[in-house]
Amino acid sequence: MSQYNTYGDLGETVGIYAAAQFLKNVEPQLVLEKFAKAEMLPKSAGDQIRWRRLRPFPVSTTALTEGVTPAANNIEWDTVTADIYQYGAVSRYTDKAADLLDIKGWLNPVIEEHAKQSATVREQLLWNTITAGTSVAYSNGSARTDVNTPVDLDMVRYMARALDRNHAKRVSKMIKAGPNFSTEPIKPGYIIVGHTDLRRDFEECDGFVSVVNYGSYTPVSEYEIGAVDGHRVILTNHFSKVTSGGSSTTNGMEYTGSNVDVYPFVMFGEDAFTSIAVKGDNAGRPFAQAPKPTVGDELGQRGFISWKYYFGSKILNDNWLIRGEAAVTAL
Repeated sequence: MSQYNTYGDLGETVGIYAAAQFLKNVEPQLVLEKFAKAEMLPKSAGDQIRWRRLRPFPVSTTALTEGVTPAANNIEWDTVTADIYQYGAVSRYTDKAADLLDIKGWLNPVIEEHAKQSATVREQLLWNTITAGTSVAYSNGSARTDVNTPVDLDMVRYMARALDRNHAKRVSKMIKAGPNFSTEPIKPGYIIVGHTDLRRDFEECDGFVSVVNYGSYTPVSEYEIGAVDGHRVILTNHFSKVTSGGSSTTNGMEYTGSNVDVYPFVMFGEDAFTSIAVKGDNAGRPFAQAPKPTVGDELGQRGFISWKYYFGSKILNDNWLIRGEAAVTAL
């Protein structure tokens, strides 16, 4: 069957062009989704997705007694459930644009903006998910309201040790760019994600290695700035701060009003969180309808361009990610 209807009434040629542009501009914007335990959206399976994991069996160091069967292990499972929601947006235009302008000429920037918008939606949803974890470390003090110092090597090592103690596995693969679902291997290590304002303080951590000095292995993201103690640091301005959430003693840190701004960042291991993959049939592609006479628009004066996809995310293991909260040194 022809794919013409997939793209509404702009026509198949424009639709194929638009879809290619959509993918091209979405991929570079994504960070968190590349490291999630991604799941393809099953068809006709409801609006929830469920994961199960077997609880580890206890380690027994007791020798067997001849002729005596040991007590059986209990087989127990943990279940994690995520709700699936639909997201999307619409931009409208008039018949004047369609009649008097080169449609491809003005369609391209519209598609680019929709792509950025859809990517940012996914990143923000995932960020909201992973920053809601129960494990947290503060750069100083014991609460967010105490924070007035920047991140340092000791803080990074404290967070990594917490993950190690809980048997977290270093990230060794990520979702491969492209319309289809697949993964690619990367050099193992914990991943740290946060806001770009944290850059100076991470770079000033003892032992920081810039991406330009990586040598034999390559960055996993264009937003990767380097590594601290072997843990990759990826910063974008999509990951929000808590304005005026810290101490009233500013201590040379960035602040708003009378309190220090607090910057959450997250260190995580493999399979710490999950998301619905926006791939294949669930790819975030554009839809459109050119202006045409319809009931309510009898003169055919209005058209639209839109996008939508299904998405859900969830922390799979709270012990395999930890949120850090730090201040940022004022410039």
